[in-house]
Amino acid sequence: MVKAGRVILYIVLAVLLVGTITGVGIVLGSVAQTRSDQEALTPFYTPPATLPAPGSVIRTEPLTFPATGFTLDLPGATA
Repeated sequence: MVKAGRVILYIVLAVLLVGTITGVGIVLGSVAQTRSDQEALTPFYTPPATLPAPGSVIRTEPLTFPATGFTLDLPGATA
């Protein structure tokens, strides 16, 4: 006859195992999605064939949040 303590222990272990497997699946899915999202982006910096004078701006790009399409515009801001 199986003791009640063992049944509870097996249930707890099963729940922990399922939770761990689910957590790992979620993390791996998130990593794969992030990698896919990054690969879909165009490279920010591709140097021109001839470089301009030192200190010249080569490229600028607005700060856009892809999930919302919101573009941050700060008048007078430079980076």
